[in-house]
Amino acid sequence: MYHFFPIVLGKYGKTANQFFGILPGVASAFVLLSFLLTVIISLPLSPFVKNAIFSAKIGNIIVAKTQMFEKNLNDIFGESR
Repeated sequence: MYHFFPIVLGKYGKTANQFFGILPGVASAFVLLSFLLTVIISLPLSPFVKNAIFSAKIGNIIVAKTQMFEKNLNDIFGESR
C-alpha cells in the first residue's frame, strides 16, 4: 500500500505525508490535554492552579467542552455509581 502513494502523489508524496501526518498528532494531543486538564481540575489542588486554567483562553474552552461531553455521556449511559 505504501508503494501506491508515490505513484499517486508524485514528487509531493513525502511532503503531503508529513503534512497530513500532523492531523492525527494534533487530535491525539487535544484528547490527552483535555484529559489532563480535567484531572487537574478535579483534584484538590491549589486554587491558584485551578484559576490559572480557568483564566487561560484555551484551558477554559477545553475544560468546558470536556465537561459538556461528559454530561452528554452521562445523559446517554447514566451516571455510574
